[in-house]
Order: sequence, then structure tokens, then C-alpha cells
Amino acid sequence: MWLVFGLCSVLPATTGCMQQYRAPGPDQPHATIEFRRNYAFQAGSVLDEQLVVNGTLTFEASDNSISAKKRRTDSVLVPPGQHELQVSLSFAHMVKQVVQELEDCGGYDPPETCHGPKSREDVVVDAACQQRLELDVRDGQLYVLQLDFQDAKNCSLECFVPTLAGNGTLQDVPCPAVPIQD
Repeated sequence: MWLVFGLCSVLPATTGCMQQYRAPGPDQPHATIEFRRNYAFQAGSVLDEQLVVNGTLTFEASDNSISAKKRRTDSVLVPPGQHELQVSLSFAHMVKQVVQELEDCGGYDPPETCHGPKSREDVVVDAACQQRLELDVRDGQLYVLQLDFQDAKNCSLECFVPTLAGNGTLQDVPCPAVPIQD
């Protein structure tokens, strides 16, 4: 698996390049966002995942889609404050085609045109999901973003704060997050 911070996105959910993310240092005010992904459905040969905070690519991973059989968890540090969080994922495969293309073969009087085979690869998206929410992040707090991908058309995003219950066990309390509808 490879992680890329601040590079151009290849997911259909976002286009173009994003500014580079600068995480707060451990000595600066911050909260931790644990990004969990569960997949009940896999497709294609490649899985691409992203977490975008306020329009800045904060986490990106690309891996073989077989890796989606296990729960995936990663964490990022974010500064306190109001944040828009967007999670995106896609399952895709590559299609390689050989096409005939015209090209300039040289010559000036008259110019010559040749037909030649060219190899072209296209990305075909088999399934994708994008969810957004707004969250007021507090210093020192742990937030769990739980993305569940049920099938090619259904996914959900929930936010929890692990909280110590009276009996000493951890319990997931829903975050005061507001879903954003597209």
C-alpha cells in the first residue's frame, strides 16, 4: 500500500490537485481522527480511498481490492475547529486497448501520415462512494469516522467518540456531526 499526501487525486469524487496537508505537530493543539473502513462488497482490481478535510487531501491510499476483505484503519491529526470532512472511495480496473492512430511519419513535401498501433489504458470505475459531514473538532479528542460500504450503490458514514462508561468499558457515542447532502 502507498500513502500520498498533497498529490493529484485520481478518484472520480474529486478532480484536480489539492493543496498539501500540514498536520499539526504533537506539541500543537490537535484532535485525532481514526478513519475506519468496512467493505461488505468488493469490485475491480484496485481500491482507492481518500479523506479530505476542508478541501485538503489529508489521507490517500491505493491498494489491491482484495485488501478490502479486512477492516482498514488509519489516523490523521487535525487542528481544533469546524471542519468539513469528505470520504471517498472507488473500486476500479484497467482496460488496455490497442488502437490504430494516425501519426506524422516525417517528410515535408508532401507530409507523410502513417497508421500505427498504440496501446492505451483506461480506468473503469466499478463502484464508488462519497460521503461528507461537518464536525466541530475539539482539542485532545479522538473521533472515529466509520465508513461502511454495503454494495456498489450504498455506503454510510458515521462518527463516534469513544467514551468511558460508568462501568469502565468504552462505548461509542455519536459525534455532534452534521451530514452534508450533495
